[in-house]
Amino acid sequence: MADIAARAAEAFVVLEFESSYGVGFIASADGHVVTSLHVVAGEATITANLADGSRAKVKQVAALDARRDLAVLKLDGELGTPLPLAPAKLAEEGSSAYIYSVTSDGARTRWFEATIGSVQVLSDWLTVYRLEGNFPSDVSGSPLVSAQGELLGVVTVADSAQGTLQLGVPFRYVAPLLEKNEALPMSALKVAPAVDRQRAVPEHAIQILDGCSARGLEALAGAIASAINIGAPAYNRGDIDACYRIYAETAKRLVKTRGDCPGPRKALQEGVRRAEALDDPDGQAWVMRDTFDGLLAVIEKYFQARPPRQPPGRKPPLLN
Repeated sequence: MADIAARAAEAFVVLEFESSYGVGFIASADGHVVTSLHVVAGEATITANLADGSRAKVKQVAALDARRDLAVLKLDGELGTPLPLAPAKLAEEGSSAYIYSVTSDGARTRWFEATIGSVQVLSDWLTVYRLEGNFPSDVSGSPLVSAQGELLGVVTVADSAQGTLQLGVPFRYVAPLLEKNEALPMSALKVAPAVDRQRAVPEHAIQILDGCSARGLEALAGAIASAINIGAPAYNRGDIDACYRIYAETAKRLVKTRGDCPGPRKALQEGVRRAEALDDPDGQAWVMRDTFDGLLAVIEKYFQARPPRQPPGRKPPLLN
């Protein structure tokens, strides 16, 4: 297993910026390096440090996909051998994988064992792997490598109310970007400035959850949290429209599928209605985020007041 991880590390790339660093990997022998968009967002000067010790300046951006947090950079000249691709179908839940980073002194590559805890369908255009394991915070842009040494996708780290999450974006979303091979200037990585906005999170009475089952509320909260985990990083890197689409599509899907939660369903419908009445994508995104946060808050109150019952003879699970 260590030999497989070490061979895969030959495709690992450390991206050096003016005052920090990020990681990525070789995706083709003719100069393409893939990473997470939020890793390189706003960077004007990027130097790629390859596994063989060579260095190369990034002079162009080959492709961007803000909705899926992907960036393809173009280097001059030929690179090393890219990772072999895993089969096109998604990896199975519970399967083993590797992700990569560098040691604290930046001198060596290190890898970590990961488990694909679940495959989550967030929308009709995005499915991600939820990764489990003990990882550092600087793994965004790392290749997600199977136990057989094949490339499964790109790792991205997202902050949420539940803590830091490690997600894997499947390689099937990267392949079309490599085919596009555009010649965009480095300014394409510029981030839109943040805008201060007054929050308007609804404060729901606990009665809004009347008629809802605990299982239904758990599924509802999980879907909302997953949407925020993807939408918030998109917003932070300047893709406001993508953030809004993620939130709105999730809300509409929940309205259709969560007939067992009438109160939250009505609140989601109202949030979608108010957002669609606006012309400003930024305002639309915040209306949906406020709608989500209001529901998450009342669901949290529900579970604090009504802890789940445990079957006889079974100890309660330990929660972080």
